[in-house]
Amino acid sequence: MSSAAWCSKHRPRRLRDLSVAPKKVNQVKQWLEDFRSSEGRTGADPGGGKPRVLVLTGPTGAGKSLTVELICREAGTRLL
Repeated sequence: MSSAAWCSKHRPRRLRDLSVAPKKVNQVKQWLEDFRSSEGRTGADPGGGKPRVLVLTGPTGAGKSLTVELICREAGTRLL
C-alpha cells in the first residue's frame, strides 16, 4: 500500500479529530465568520477594514490546509 493511500484513508474527517491547537482553529473560524458577514457590503472597503486574504504559516504537515478544508466543509462554504 502506498503512503498516499494510507494518508487519505486515515486523514481527519472532522475538526475534533485534528491535532491542531483549538485556539488556532477558533481564530480561523472567526476570520471566516467575519469574512462571510462582510460579503454583501459595498463601497471603497468591501472588507469593512478586515483582511480579505488569510495566510497560514507553519511547517509542512502541520495541518494548515486540512484545518481550512474542514472548517469550510462544516460551515458550508466553498473552498477555492
